Amino acid sequence: MIKTNTNQTGRSMIEMLGVLAIIGVLTVGGFALISKMSNAHRANEVIDEIGTLANKTRMIFHEFVEDNTDANFHKMSMYVYKARAYPEGLSCLNVDNDGKCKAENSDADSFAFIDKNDVKFEIQHERSGNEIDYFVIKISQLSDDLCMAVAQSTWGSPSINGYVGMCVTDSKKTNCAFNTLTGSSSSGSTPSYIAKGGAKLSLDGAADACANETDNDVYLTFR
Repeated sequence: MIKTNTNQTGRSMIEMLGVLAIIGVLTVGGFALISKMSNAHRANEVIDEIGTLANKTRMIFHEFVEDNTDANFHKMSMYVYKARAYPEGLSCLNVDNDGKCKAENSDADSFAFIDKNDVKFEIQHERSGNEIDYFVIKISQLSDDLCMAVAQSTWGSPSINGYVGMCVTDSKKTNCAFNTLTGSSSSGSTPSYIAKGGAKLSLDGAADACANETDNDVYLTFR
């Protein structure tokens, strides 16, 4: 009589399904981790670009004020571009077919920089009612994650690098007028979307202000 061996050395269907489920969980977790790391890297890039742009602009700001005594002069971005006082990661927003900046030989108010993450940067000169000069960096086209990262960053203080304040808003709102950063509130309280005197926005304030998934604005004011 021939005896048959009933022991099975292979895997059962249930075991295979279990292995596939574990692989699926690990794959999803891996993609989530990669996405989180990518977002953090983008945020660091944008924050570094803003910091460098602020430092370089501050270095030439007094020259700009001396060259342009009109209190309503707002062409600071063009001045920074022509002085090459901007980080390497930024470029002119509007270029022609030859790669030349279209606004290079113009006095357009709308000149802006852009980076590889499609974040837009504009710089304006502002003069307060008591004749104090400031420059304001507007960072726009920010996703909610990037907006949160910028709003939660520490940018300095009035005594260290002239940082005056920050205002964060959905791009469709107009609640970030210059005087909200430099003036005092009649009620004595500061709205949650504004930080003054070297402060940064609170976590709740930043979350409320960075309400748009793809297009938020941050205004940073320096002297």
